[in-house]
Amino acid sequence: MNSADIIKASIGEGEAAAISSGELKTLAGLSERELRKAIEHLRREGLVIASNSKGYFKPADLYELERYIEQETKRAKSVLYTLKTAKRYRAELALKSEFSPNSRLDEEKDGAANG
Repeated sequence: MNSADIIKASIGEGEAAAISSGELKTLAGLSERELRKAIEHLRREGLVIASNSKGYFKPADLYELERYIEQETKRAKSVLYTLKTAKRYRAELALKSEFSPNSRLDEEKDGAANG
């Protein structure tokens, strides 16, 4: 049985059956990072795996599913807001470097052209 099969078999239905990441890591023989990637992969394949402070679980009802969707929507919005600030800063830097003869991007482009 591979790690994905172990994860699928270990995740129960309902928040009350949540399994912690520590338990899943041990069962599947994965590091924290590998477990997160495996969960992400399973989610992208279509398996709905909810998570909260108790661990991972399959939503047992509409209420649990709605809470999970709301949680992930808030997380996604937070990331988008953070990126918006970074993009604004990038635009400011791009304007400054456009008028700077020693722009690092220009140097990298020149180096690539000459390399």
